[in-house]
Amino acid sequence: MCYSAAEQALLVWGEQDNGSYELVQLPKAGVRDSETKRGTGSSAVFIGRNRFAVLDNRQQQVCMTWYHHSNNTDCNQELCE
Repeated sequence: MCYSAAEQALLVWGEQDNGSYELVQLPKAGVRDSETKRGTGSSAVFIGRNRFAVLDNRQQQVCMTWYHHSNNTDCNQELCE
């Protein structure tokens, strides 16, 4: 589990379903709804403001995702064996 205080977001990952993560945008003051994003991967970590990286062992790559833009992912970095 990983927490970003600047973005008030929580990254949780586990081995269920062959590895998956969930990004939860915690609600801000006066707002009741929280935003959630899910995907597949072995683990996940925040790497900067508004983005996080996900390790995908099956495809041997690390994907960087900007979480305010749902279709903005870069998976061009292959892992070394």
